Formats: sequence, structure tokens, C-alpha cells
Amino acid sequence: MNSGIKENGWTAPFLSLDNIVKINVTAFYSGAGAKCKQYESAFQTIGDKYHIDPVILASIAMQESSCNADVSGGLMQVYCGNYDNGRCTNDIIPNVDAGAKYLRTQLDASKNNIIKAFGLYNGWFTATESYGKNGGRGLTEDYPCHGGVGNGGPQNLDYLQQMLNGWLLGRDPQGVDSFIGSYHCQNCKNGALC
Repeated sequence: MNSGIKENGWTAPFLSLDNIVKINVTAFYSGAGAKCKQYESAFQTIGDKYHIDPVILASIAMQESSCNADVSGGLMQVYCGNYDNGRCTNDIIPNVDAGAKYLRTQLDASKNNIIKAFGLYNGWFTATESYGKNGGRGLTEDYPCHGGVGNGGPQNLDYLQQMLNGWLLGRDPQGVDSFIGSYHCQNCKNGALC
């Protein structure tokens, strides 16, 4: 999943959205995704609109905000430019809609590659996206610390692992199921690289 991170930059392997393994919605909301149950209707309605399984949307909300709508960026932690009106809100429906719309855009652009879409959702990039502060390479372990992206720290290199082998399978990778493993990064407070 993190192919190229140690070398010349992230290259997303292909995994079709249609081929991912995920828990059913009832089991998700009664287990690791219990905090999202109160938003079940929003995830279902918006999921239907963008043809995205509500478990995927709720899993993103768990990964991004622990399904806390009151944090800055709301449930889906969406950049303001992704809202239809360009203005951020923590209101549930517009927030989930903006997140789902952005994910759908990434899925369509990557020919339904869920690994690339999840990576891009989290701010990752490949060399073909041609941006970043490492000479046009894709995201790497040694990506420089900087302000304004990733909260001033390296990108969360655990993201794909936690999504695909954690939340989507009904596991809590940030809690009781942390055994699934992680890709440890240092923080940027001391100028360290990932």
C-alpha cells in the first residue's frame, strides 16, 4: 500500500473499490464504528448519492475525527474548497457531502482505485500530481516538515493500513486493535523527518 514511500515517492498499487473487503453496516455501527451510529442516516443518504458504501464514509469519519462532528473540519475533515459554496461547516449533511464528493472525484480520477483515492483524501500525492516540497517526487518517508499541510507534520503514513485493515474490517486501529501495526513517524517539533 505504501509502495515507493522509502524510495522515489509513493506509487499507489491498484485495488478496485469493488474488490475491497469490508464489514457490513450493522456490524460496523455495533462495534468499532459505534460513535458514528448517530449519523447513520447521513452516511446512507450521501453514500447513495455518490455510490459509496456508507461503511466507507463512516470509516473515514472514524479515521479523520473519531466521528466527532464538533472538531474543526467536522466529521470528514474536509478542506473548505471542497464544499459547494467554498465555505467550511461542521453541519453534518454538507460536511459528509463534501467528503463523499471529494472521495468520489478521486475514485473517478484514479479509475476506481481505492488505495489512491484514500491516499489523496489524506493529502498524499504521487509524482504524477507534480506538487510537494521534495522536488516533484511522490510522498516519501523523508518528506520535509512544513507548515500548512498535515498540520505542520509529516503525513499520516498509517492511513491506508488503518483504513483498509482496520476500520473497514470493523477494527479500531487507534485503540483496542492497534495490533494491526503502524508506520511510525516522528513529529516536526524538533525538525525531524518522518
